[in-house]
Amino acid sequence: MGRFKAVHILPLIHLAICSIAILAYLLPPQLQFLGILWVVLNIVDFPISAVTVALAWWNGVLAGAWIVIIGTLWWYFLSVAGSFLRRKIRP
Repeated sequence: MGRFKAVHILPLIHLAICSIAILAYLLPPQLQFLGILWVVLNIVDFPISAVTVALAWWNGVLAGAWIVIIGTLWWYFLSVAGSFLRRKIRP
């Protein structure tokens, strides 16, 4: 098995926050305040969340799936791009 790469950290954090935000709506009322994480995700995932907001008017489940899947891929892309730039800048 290969070693864990640093480019996987941000997408995994995004996926974990998505999971917690979705589970917050299913948890007992004392823990439903964690649903605010969904708002934080919409702010942090700006280019992706513009489509999410548009989809939410038509189909909420599709909007949720969009931000989980495409948002996680977006953070993977940002991590790979950052890793590439870091290798190019270092002598």
